[in-house]
Amino acid sequence: MTSAQLPFDVFLRGDATFDNFFPGDSLTNQEALVTLSRINSPFSEKYCYLWGSSGVGKSHLLQATIHRASAYGVSGLYLPLSQELIQAQQPNLVFQGLDKLDVICVDNMNLLANQPIWEEAFFHLYNKMRENNQTRLIIAGSCAPQALGIQLADLASRLAWGLTIHLDSLKDDEKLEAIQMHAKDIGMELPEEVGRYLLSRVTRNMSHLNAILNQLSKASIVRQRKLTIPFVKSIIK
Repeated sequence: MTSAQLPFDVFLRGDATFDNFFPGDSLTNQEALVTLSRINSPFSEKYCYLWGSSGVGKSHLLQATIHRASAYGVSGLYLPLSQELIQAQQPNLVFQGLDKLDVICVDNMNLLANQPIWEEAFFHLYNKMRENNQTRLIIAGSCAPQALGIQLADLASRLAWGLTIHLDSLKDDEKLEAIQMHAKDIGMELPEEVGRYLLSRVTRNMSHLNAILNQLSKASIVRQRKLTIPFVKSIIK
């Protein structure tokens, strides 16, 4: 199934791979990385729920899973839930046929809470996937499944089944290492002092940091400038 068959566009970030996910020293981050990278193994988890604060890498790992599935010739779909999608009230159209896929990655599960039509539709999809015993379901949310506030009791209990992994935020030194790795991946050298400036004066959110690095990379190419603190200030002011 492709995004053209769905009532919205789905785009995977090209840089969202397992190779450039930085787990740091967190054992649970490392567990998530290993677990999801085994997507083609017959022993891989049928159901996994990831949760954590914004910027810890939930969306990165979900998209990396679909990239890996595609590399193995396994059918899959990354489904990022959004307020706009929920308000369209077309859950049956969105979920139609997904139980025929090998891997489904559902992002922002917390948005389904207190949405009766969506909760019921997802409950039916979940049951179909359990019946066919083929589809691997990976879900990401901002909080633990028990804290989502799902009103449909049967769905709430099912979301608490299986493997649940809490993703930890990176420490500042780990974030510095992670953004330097990302800078290298996009062909840019990030001096330590510039990285620490970004962390202390701009943001500590990894998603935002990587987006800023992408912006800085384009600007440095256009202006033929190396990354310095004054140059960074002039771009992101």
